[in-house]
Amino acid sequence: MACTGSDLFLPGDLVRVVTTTNDFIAIFIQFNPVKLQVTVEIVNPITGSGGFVTSNVLLCGDIVSISPA
Repeated sequence: MACTGSDLFLPGDLVRVVTTTNDFIAIFIQFNPVKLQVTVEIVNPITGSGGFVTSNVLLCGDIVSISPA
């Protein structure tokens, strides 16, 4: 599960999120361990496939890594 460690971040923390299609800097909002989702506010898209389109609610299965920015 790529959300491992998401419970260590606090709301407002700046994180780098790498998903299967995008790589971006975001403000961490919350981790939902029941739905296995991470909610973020995207600050700076780094790369994207076919334009930058992603939800602010990310499924753990789509996240490759999440780390401090």
